[in-house]
Amino acid sequence: MLKSFSQFFLDVTFIPSSSLQALFDLFTARTIEKGAYYAKVNETAKKLAFLNNGLMRAFYDNEKGEEFNKLFFKGPAIVAAYSSLITKKPSIINIQTLTVCEILEADFLDIVALYDEHPGIETLNRKIAEQFFVEKEKREMSLIMNDASERYALFQEEFPGLEKEIPKNEVASYLGQKPSAAFVTVSWITLITGVTAFLIGLYNAEMILNEKGYYFTVLLFGLFAVVSVQKSVRDRLEGIFVTDIYYGLSWFSALSSVILLIIGLWNAELTLSEKGFYSMSYILSVFSAIAVQKNTRDTQLFK
Repeated sequence: MLKSFSQFFLDVTFIPSSSLQALFDLFTARTIEKGAYYAKVNETAKKLAFLNNGLMRAFYDNEKGEEFNKLFFKGPAIVAAYSSLITKKPSIINIQTLTVCEILEADFLDIVALYDEHPGIETLNRKIAEQFFVEKEKREMSLIMNDASERYALFQEEFPGLEKEIPKNEVASYLGQKPSAAFVTVSWITLITGVTAFLIGLYNAEMILNEKGYYFTVLLFGLFAVVSVQKSVRDRLEGIFVTDIYYGLSWFSALSSVILLIIGLWNAELTLSEKGFYSMSYILSVFSAIAVQKNTRDTQLFK
């Protein structure tokens, strides 16, 4: 473990071997079981760990019990509730193991006490803090500037293969994919509004039953087709296997439903306002179905 410990810090900055040894002597080895907390909210942190092997996450939680991942630690890495260590105030973040973890642990004040005799350790600590700040800034910018697919690509670049080691809800939480309650509600309202308006129009239309049946079938066909398209596209983005046949049929079905509606309205003995009404309510319905499917899937990832 000394070799990986030394190499990790030397990759950050050069430190004399005597300083490295003095630093290493402060650390003691221990194993933490999966699911255990290394730091908890409202507890003042006093120790800093070198994660030699394993995986941890840092996350916030709210009064509703919802959790929001801020950072993943994959060994080798430095793990600490850093703001609590610096300010000597209770931690505002939780750190939890996702696997069994092997760590080296030391009291932070003991490390600080080495600064005068070993200035290289102070430089090391400063550079690690700078790295934390840079990563924090990159993450905040990504949440603001990038969409979900771009953030997922950046996640895969930063943590290669990690999505195969942890539950998908942890990845979704880190990427900030959970839709707001307002957006979920509005999506359902627009879907119900669009479908209801279309059906009320059909019910009151002066059409024979087989014409009404045609438009009703086209509506159901369109709703199913766009949900299939959203699912297959999302599956491929997340690395879930989708056959080319199913992917192609989903798109073909979605386009066919639109074409069938256009052909039906084009040849129907309806006023332009009626044709416009059916077109708009149909578009509203299928667009809302896509949004509802997306929100449902995003929400499920958090469970």
